[in-house]
This record gives sequence, C-alpha cells and structure tokens, in this order.
Amino acid sequence: SFDVQWDIIMDITDALNGDTGRAKRVLAHLKRILEKAISISANNQSLKNCLIVIDSFTRNGNDNILSVIHSTYLSVLSKFALSQDSDSQKLKSLLQSSENIKTCRERVLELILDWQSQESDSIIDQMKYPNFHRTFVELKQNGAPFNKIIVERERLKKQKEIDERNRKFKEMQDKHNKNNNNEEKEDDIIRHKIGTA
Repeated sequence: SFDVQWDIIMDITDALNGDTGRAKRVLAHLKRILEKAISISANNQSLKNCLIVIDSFTRNGNDNILSVIHSTYLSVLSKFALSQDSDSQKLKSLLQSSENIKTCRERVLELILDWQSQESDSIIDQMKYPNFHRTFVELKQNGAPFNKIIVERERLKKQKEIDERNRKFKEMQDKHNKNNNNEEKEDDIIRHKIGTA
C-alpha cells in the first residue's frame, strides 16, 4: 500500500502557487507521468498516486496550477474515464471490484464530480474555469455513471447516520442497565442489612 506524503505534496503545491514557470514545468512533467500510467493499464499504483496528487493540486492550488489543470488535464482524464477496457483489463478490474476496490476510472469520475460542484463553497471558481463543469456535462451525456456515485454517497451518509444513532442508543442502554444494576445492588445490600438486623 502507498502512504500519501501529504507534507511533501503541500510543499510542492506552495512552491507551484508561488512560481508560474515552475508550475508549468512540474505540471507538464506530471501530465507525462499520468499519460504513461494510463497507457500501462486502467489500474496501477502509479496512476492512483497521480490522481491523489492532481486532486490535491486542484483543491489547494491557485491560478498557476488551476489554469494548467483546466486547460490540459481535463481532456486526458475524461478520455480515460470513457475509454473501454481490453478483455484482460476487464477481467482484472472485475477481480478487483469483487474485492470492493475502487477502480481508477471510478476515482476520476468522483474527482470530476467534486471539482465541478456548483455549491457556494465550491473549491473552484466555475465562472473562471468553465471546463470543469463542461467536462462533467460531456461525460454525463456519454453515459458516465455519476448517479451511481451520488446514490452510493447518499447510502454511505445514511448508513453513517444510522450507525451513529445506534451507537448513541447503545450508550444510553448501557448507562440505563448500569444504573439498574446499581439500584439492584443497593436493594440487595438494604435487604441483607434488614435481614441481619
């Protein structure tokens, strides 16, 4: 498993935020790594790492970073999201999905869904960078299963709420049982004292 070194990613993000030329060079290099990873297979550690870094750059980057991702990365990612697997790839991702592992393609769809958010607390200025939403719309029109992601997120959110309610209920029950046990013990002590008096 790969441990994400967030401190290093954040250091690089800060450096790129402060230097346009550097941002362009580093992001051009990262794009080559991304394209090479995609050409190897639809699921590999290098590709997973790229997606983690790109997402972090997108969420924490200023115009130096966002303008490059907006103009050159989205087309690469959307092409990948719509690409078809070869038979051996299909088999491999089928085996992986049976273990409930999220595929890189699913991860790309999640990122594009998040990046194009029209909510007021959106991380990206959608007026300034319209390709994020445009990419989402194009993918959706081409049958990308965004609804599946939204439904699954809703399900997980509900499940979390149910788990939380159950946990609180169990805590209350445990407390109640403990109090009852203490009262019963006290009754026993009183009965014992009266009995021996």
